[in-house]
Amino acid sequence: MKKMIFAMIVVLESLMVLSGCESEGEYESSDPQVYPSGEAQEKAYYAVERLEPEDYPEETKDTLAIAAQYVKLIDAQKEQKGRIDEKEIMKQLGSKGYIVKEEDNRFNTENSSKLEAFCKKLQRNETADVTVYEIGALPGLNRIDLKMSDEKLTVTMTVVSLDEAGRPFIEGMNTFKASDWYYTDKGYLMYQNYQWSGYDGPKGDYCIRVKDQDESYRALCDQYISPIHYGETNMFLVDWDEKSLGRLGLLDLYESLYRLKNGIEMDTEKYSEGISKEGFEEMVTSYFNMPKEVLEKKTYYDAAQEKYLWHDRQMEEFNSQCEPTPEVTACRENPDGTFTLTVDAFWPSRRTDCAFQHEVTIRPKQGGGFKYVSNHIIPSKGNILPYYMPRLNEDIKENE
Repeated sequence: MKKMIFAMIVVLESLMVLSGCESEGEYESSDPQVYPSGEAQEKAYYAVERLEPEDYPEETKDTLAIAAQYVKLIDAQKEQKGRIDEKEIMKQLGSKGYIVKEEDNRFNTENSSKLEAFCKKLQRNETADVTVYEIGALPGLNRIDLKMSDEKLTVTMTVVSLDEAGRPFIEGMNTFKASDWYYTDKGYLMYQNYQWSGYDGPKGDYCIRVKDQDESYRALCDQYISPIHYGETNMFLVDWDEKSLGRLGLLDLYESLYRLKNGIEMDTEKYSEGISKEGFEEMVTSYFNMPKEVLEKKTYYDAAQEKYLWHDRQMEEFNSQCEPTPEVTACRENPDGTFTLTVDAFWPSRRTDCAFQHEVTIRPKQGGGFKYVSNHIIPSKGNILPYYMPRLNEDIKENE
């Protein structure tokens, strides 16, 4: 039998709160519990020779057994439904007593009460441990072991992948003491892995949604808010209404609206020479009461080609920040037939479950569809808004 070969890297550095994503600012989460570890210790184990499952160390065998169950569930869904329902897979694993979350917190965590009980012990500095299974890009599976001891939170992350025969194997393991952590009133467990200056590897900020989110609010967010990315357009970062649509970065808006309408990312290479007048105007006016004259004036319209000049973002036009994630927390119906969503922007890399709040008003259209009416940033001294960088290269500047 082959012997397992592991490379072990131990990193000892003085404590600095740095991460792969930008992490400036104070802790803005609701009632955060922050416990600096005093030092950052990390052990990373990487398998350099793949073994048969039976040859793995004892502590990984239960992980592989659960991964095998996970693979069977995926295969069964493919055979029965012709597709993979991640939410259903989570429920099936959860029915066996496991705590299961989705990588991007798109669904409520299964058996969240067990995780919440652990978090309450965490807040009291009691010795406790818990295991969470995380599904991400299928068929990958992560295992997260959290252990509180001596007022320090130790995290062990195990990554499972599939080999060419479809069998699970341990791709890597990583153990670190959280440089700090906090459990918020809204039900987010956030913790950080110290990363040294200049580090360009995996992110160091982690977040688990513990408390269940209202499913109706989650659906509203998926339909109206999530497709519009904070880092891509200023649509949710400034105040505007139907009388001040010129405040919107219309050139950047097209990509978000394309995602909203089609449910997929646009193939930017197809639009390197610009977007047709008809296509651009139809997309924008489908979601906004915006005169076409405003579109031509506030963007870069080439009348000779009958195209709106547009390009994919260049390197210098990308925002280096990790952007916040929206969460709808309230919905109210208005007398004029519109409805208003209250949205919290939670931002793990800024250590807050509400970097800022904004209200988005929407008007349903008869026969289906809707239009955005306004966005309003709720004023607060603690607001942290992401930096908005509009796309604008030299080719477009020449047409101003």
